[in-house]
Amino acid sequence: MRLARFDSVSRAWVAVSIGLVIAGCASGPSGPTTSSLCPPGNTPPVLAEVPLENGRLDVLPVPKVGDCWKYVRGSVMVVGMQEELVIYQWDTGARTYQKPQTNETVRRVDVSGNDTTFTPAFKDFDPPLFVSKQWTFLSPGQRGRNTFYVTVTVEALEDVQVVAGKFRAFKMVLRTRPSVGFPWEQSRTYWYSPEVRNIVKFEDAGFGAYKNELESYSLK
Repeated sequence: MRLARFDSVSRAWVAVSIGLVIAGCASGPSGPTTSSLCPPGNTPPVLAEVPLENGRLDVLPVPKVGDCWKYVRGSVMVVGMQEELVIYQWDTGARTYQKPQTNETVRRVDVSGNDTTFTPAFKDFDPPLFVSKQWTFLSPGQRGRNTFYVTVTVEALEDVQVVAGKFRAFKMVLRTRPSVGFPWEQSRTYWYSPEVRNIVKFEDAGFGAYKNELESYSLK
């Protein structure tokens, strides 16, 4: 995912809701990191907040300030709310700004201070979620370079085992291709669990193959 050729789309994908700690693999600016703030162990999922009617999730559970997810590679914490956006801070110092209940990413500030606004928002989620749902949107590259067609398909609702435990999760496949230029396609698979309000597993089997999964979490 760090290949220069796919820099724009990779950085856009890093903004995804969170839980995917791709950014956690790189060194960040000095100062406290989320990894030092995540307490050890797991907080039991608040199942009452996650109604699943016939395998359908109408709205995503809203993260709360202080929610923290530690992954095998990196960690991320909800550090605040700003203008009705949820602010996630990665252990690298990067931040993403997302809409509650839909987790659409509207802004990302990377470790170098590069500030990217996604217009329209990067829709890695599009509630309601149910198996076979599919949506497509056009996403800008970093700093306005190129644009990409992104298609997301909900392929399954299944149990997935990760270091943090076993969770019921929506398996989603995101496919990206450029709107102009040389035709290529890259796909990534992620498993979102409403129980922990985030993604619990991620796989990129294409160029720059990459895997990550939830190690522990703390919910407020």
